[in-house]
Amino acid sequence: MWQEFCHELCHVLWHSGSQKVMPYSWIQYQECKADNFMLHACVPTFMLNKIRLPINEERAIIKICLLFNVKYDFAEKRINHYLNNHFFNNCNLVERSY
Repeated sequence: MWQEFCHELCHVLWHSGSQKVMPYSWIQYQECKADNFMLHACVPTFMLNKIRLPINEERAIIKICLLFNVKYDFAEKRINHYLNNHFFNNCNLVERSY
């Protein structure tokens, strides 16, 4: 429910109009934006920056599930999104301390 709430919150905060009368491509755009918002609202980047993630990807995903109360598939998508966005900052799954 937490993930769905954040997705719908994006629609309330950022989108207007009825999807019943919108072109399909615009609906897809709004849904992608809401999914991206959901990733960041449920598992904020500033919080990920402050936690120590295990080097083992599965353990890192489980840690995110437990800390942020999200489903496994969601945590897996979020960690991949996080690592892809921080690739050029030499970020990876290793024990880190800040």
